Amino acid sequence: MNNDQGKSGQILSHISEVLGKTPGKINVVCRDCGETFEATDLGRLTATICSKCGRKREEREQAA
Repeated sequence: MNNDQGKSGQILSHISEVLGKTPGKINVVCRDCGETFEATDLGRLTATICSKCGRKREEREQAA
């Protein structure tokens, strides 16, 4: 197993561990706009930007 497979395996293991629990909802402050939004608590994998800012980022990336 190379390092890439090891890292992805660790990430997948963490995701499986988190999803094995019943995730709750938490309020998160968007890193881009500062507004509060509700997100599923996935530990360190929890969303950090709101869906509105996520769409804006995606549009900018597609335009580039």
